Amino acid sequence: MIIWFAIFLYALLLIGLIYIWVDIIRLFIDRKFRECPPMVPSFGRQKKVMIEKISAEIEKRGSKISVLDPGCGTGTLLITLAQKYPECRFVGIEWKKATAKIARFRTRKLKNVEIICQDMFDYPFAEFEVIGCFLMQPLMERFGEKLKKECQKGTIVFSNSFYIPQIKASEIIKIKGLYKFNDIFVYKF
Repeated sequence: MIIWFAIFLYALLLIGLIYIWVDIIRLFIDRKFRECPPMVPSFGRQKKVMIEKISAEIEKRGSKISVLDPGCGTGTLLITLAQKYPECRFVGIEWKKATAKIARFRTRKLKNVEIICQDMFDYPFAEFEVIGCFLMQPLMERFGEKLKKECQKGTIVFSNSFYIPQIKASEIIKIKGLYKFNDIFVYKF
């Protein structure tokens, strides 16, 4: 029994390593892939603070608002919030098909969550009151331009770890930790 479990764990590790190496190779040969970096999971304290801040914003604004998570990865942020606020609408956008499938599977029982597999820059942001994201710095300038064009007055954006260069943050939440990127940047439109 222990041998089969060890073989299973080894197989999972091997599959994970292959998945990572495929992404690394694609970074070098696929221009579109370089424009949208691979999924990187967010970490403990920052994610908890993001959930707390978005929750406070939902409670302040009332019950039936729409929340967007561009670059949602496997949907962890959406799942936590959707379970807590079933009357709200949550949309996650993930451009990588395999990751979007995982997010759809994880949110399949949540009727208030929609996972869209497409480039976030092709999806309209205007209908969302709250946006929470964990995007990489190379995307942030383009992301900021999209926000300035499409966000309605009153939209609030929470950015985990990475700032938007051309927009001044209305608040920077400092989080102590071992990582270089610990802050949460809040933007009000």
